Amino acid sequence: MLHQVEQLNVLQAKLQSLLPNEMRSRIRVANLRDHQLVVFVADAAIATHLRFDQRRILDDLSPLLPDGIDRLSVRVRPDFAV
Repeated sequence: MLHQVEQLNVLQAKLQSLLPNEMRSRIRVANLRDHQLVVFVADAAIATHLRFDQRRILDDLSPLLPDGIDRLSVRVRPDFAV
């Protein structure tokens, strides 16, 4: 369990580094399961940005894990606060 938390923290930091400053505090890496990364975002505009940039994001994040990441799932959660 601790290993997964560490992986999520590494992915969170890397994902934030790929985004514009104004988006960084409005995303959260929520889960990683079966090569799918789940990300919560604060609004639809950020979700659209991540979906549009999905291939580049996966290409940058996948090498951080031994088994890689094949899919990105973006979910709008306006109620979460980072």
